[in-house]
Amino acid sequence: MAARTAAKSAYTAYVNRCISSGTPYYHKGHKAYKVGLQSYRGANKVLTARFYPEYRIPSRVGGGGKRAGRGRGTAVDRQISAWACARGMAFPRRMHAYTRKLLDQFKVWGWRPKVGQLVVADTVYNSRLATALDLVMIDATGAEVAVEIKSGYHGYWDQGSDFLNAPLATVRNCPLNHAQLQLAMGVVLARGDVRVRLTKAFVVRVEEEGVFRYPLEPWAMDAVKAEMPFGVS
Repeated sequence: MAARTAAKSAYTAYVNRCISSGTPYYHKGHKAYKVGLQSYRGANKVLTARFYPEYRIPSRVGGGGKRAGRGRGTAVDRQISAWACARGMAFPRRMHAYTRKLLDQFKVWGWRPKVGQLVVADTVYNSRLATALDLVMIDATGAEVAVEIKSGYHGYWDQGSDFLNAPLATVRNCPLNHAQLQLAMGVVLARGDVRVRLTKAFVVRVEEEGVFRYPLEPWAMDAVKAEMPFGVS
């Protein structure tokens, strides 16, 4: 009970700091991104509605099915975020195998964490959009890297039976390309944010066979920028 009360107090203090400083944040109780007291639209929902509203996860998927995949993804996201926010100085008590795979691969790549789940909001296009960057890492050259983490998707990661909505009608409607658009949105919304200076961006997928990175595709950046402000006049 005491730990829960302390956590609630810490979260309330965090929200109050964000409100007073004008820093974007995600309000758990309201389930909304906010800047100050003003709610912002969640970028992923807007992307889904615009480019892949009809997408459905295949009925037969590996890794324990849809529910298991979501639970695994949530666990990995939370553990990696906590590790990143501690600047790599603290590790989860119970670490998912995929989390360990990611941490080991980051060492191989020479990446170290700057922050996890960084909420960024549009200050350029007046779109009232916000999202959270899964990770901001610093690579071996000192460059800041935006990272979109994905786990699993065994058997259908880059497979799609149809295509995204125009003008992306030649791009496969699949989780890999959804992640590309989500990453592009995060990078676009981070422009003007003085807390980060992003110069690189990757989708990073972890699965049983290993960890794989995919550089941000120009088509995804072009599509997101072309659609801004996504319906706000």
